[in-house]
Amino acid sequence: MASGKKNYFRHFFNARNDEKILFLMDEFGKEGYFYYFALVELCAEQSASEFREEFIFHPSRLRQELRMTTRRLNQCLTMMQSLSLLDYTMVGKCYKINLPKLSKYMGRYQSKFPSNSPNKRKEKEIKEKKIKINKKENQKIPAAIFEGWLTRYGKEFVERELRLAEMWVLDNPHKKPSSEIKFLTMWLDRGYKQQKKSNTQQKNKAEKRDEKYLEMLNGK
Repeated sequence: MASGKKNYFRHFFNARNDEKILFLMDEFGKEGYFYYFALVELCAEQSASEFREEFIFHPSRLRQELRMTTRRLNQCLTMMQSLSLLDYTMVGKCYKINLPKLSKYMGRYQSKFPSNSPNKRKEKEIKEKKIKINKKENQKIPAAIFEGWLTRYGKEFVERELRLAEMWVLDNPHKKPSSEIKFLTMWLDRGYKQQKKSNTQQKNKAEKRDEKYLEMLNGK
């Protein structure tokens, strides 16, 4: 406080009920809430003197701050990215993270239109407009197709991916799919292949690590 630097950010009192936060908590429990806002704090901390849009973190720093393993960290960041809570890429061995809402949390949000512009009201209408896959639309999916998804991918996977697909549509209303069934089928197939690829890579890494360990033992 004595430094004169801003050391706080805005926080909605009902943030725990935000749809994206709820999905995160469904996946990681109450820790999901902590993981996201701890990341916000870490990024805001680096923007106290000068606002930044991208932040570089070494894996060991995030593991220590968030109290999690590397595997759980990757799973958490991937889900946050799928929910559009953040964007992240790997830069060498480090994570480069961007939080789209950080400017709002820091009180630096700027409207696309001047405050006295007649388009200010239009901007509000655009922000409030949401296109989502609701229950009525889900009822259009033939039972045979839905049962096929459950058989192929499993109930837990299908339920999780349908929630993520809904959030994607909410965040991309201008890309509303013309065919809901085709969109969801492709979404599920792509997600399943990505998960399978990730599992295979993790398995291969584990096998190589075990082989290296055995070689070290045999060498001794």
